[in-house]
Amino acid sequence: MSESELIEAAENAMDNLCADLVEDEPTVNFDLAHYIKNPVKVMRIEAQLTQKELAALMDCSQANISQIEKKRQSARKRYDV
Repeated sequence: MSESELIEAAENAMDNLCADLVEDEPTVNFDLAHYIKNPVKVMRIEAQLTQKELAALMDCSQANISQIEKKRQSARKRYDV
């Protein structure tokens, strides 16, 4: 067996091994809401927005978004959260 054939055989064996490992592993659905209780924060993260970006879309400050996500009373009253 030539060196190139040996390398190709090794690469094929690794590909097969990796494919077998992936097929055998159970899949787990990850739900961010199980780890973060605030729905505003969950939706912001799922939308891949920073607090600053969301604030710009809502025409408010990043601090307001932070307060809403932390459920501070003053922010909830102001934005009816």
